[in-house]
Amino acid sequence: MLSFDSCITVDRTGRGGGLALFWRHSSNCTLVDFSNNHITVEIVDFILGPWRLTGYYGYPNGGCRIAAWNFLRQLANHFSRPWCIFGDFNDILDASEKRGRNNRPSWLINGFRQAVLDSGLSDVPIEGYPFTWFKCLGTPRAVEERLDRALANNLWFNLYPEALVETLMAPASDHYPILIHCRPMPRSHHNKRHFRYENAWHLEPGFKEMVTNSWQVYSNNAIMPKMSSCAEHMVVWSKEHCHKLKYKLKIVGANYIPCAPLLLGRDKFEILS
Repeated sequence: MLSFDSCITVDRTGRGGGLALFWRHSSNCTLVDFSNNHITVEIVDFILGPWRLTGYYGYPNGGCRIAAWNFLRQLANHFSRPWCIFGDFNDILDASEKRGRNNRPSWLINGFRQAVLDSGLSDVPIEGYPFTWFKCLGTPRAVEERLDRALANNLWFNLYPEALVETLMAPASDHYPILIHCRPMPRSHHNKRHFRYENAWHLEPGFKEMVTNSWQVYSNNAIMPKMSSCAEHMVVWSKEHCHKLKYKLKIVGANYIPCAPLLLGRDKFEILS
């Protein structure tokens, strides 16, 4: 159903967790190892050679942060080849990767950053929205963080020097999916879309409250960053509440019967009575 012909799953422990990795046979992908927190495969690029990819899920419990950092170091010690690890790390590398509520303690940020350095990894540049997880958007308790990312060692960057991570949208999750582009993205991907306000949003229940709360959350910001943040929240809100808007407009347009015929001329049109 998902157009993949191979997969591996790791059952959840208790009520949460669980991992799945899907791939196509044409990717020349072979399972290396796995645990409750990771799945590693080897991919053979017939031009550049083999490299390894790890899908990772960091411990969500705040009390397991040191264990998570040591596990990352442990994984890195197993690889002397090009390696990329991606997923939900439940950590951030810099204070700027969190917005809203209380700041994350510096020892947590520094601890994760040191683990990444000890593992010989660097951040794969991100393209698009900088935050990948959110909670309570449109309320005074709104918070956003970049918990999902891709990291790689120098050998991997030598294979794919122009790699980047693209943030996608998903209306049914509190995490945005991330897409790793190993090679340069098509030109159309780099053209950022301009924000466009839809009048139809104004008619949706809860929209006014969301905008008001978003504006208040960033009340201490300068006007331009404040407007930018509010616009970002409107776009995310519309993905969740107005994703059928174009379909509804199409249906209305298909059933529309004009009240008066139009006479089209070379340079004008007139409505006939």
